[in-house]
Amino acid sequence: MTGFQELPALDSQRCTGCCRCTDVCPAACLVMHWDQPMLALPRACVSCALCVRICPEDALRMERRWCG
Repeated sequence: MTGFQELPALDSQRCTGCCRCTDVCPAACLVMHWDQPMLALPRACVSCALCVRICPEDALRMERRWCG
């Protein structure tokens, strides 16, 4: 699917690398890259925002982005 989609965006200054967001992602589109999550497969994201809700540091937010 192409077009605009709500995708997780990381505030790297707030992230502690706890891995909770990658553990809860049902689409496995978030992966740890070194010590922070990376949206490796944006087209696979189902925009559920579970990663945002589980983050204890509020380091993730949903952002409308082009996914082409």
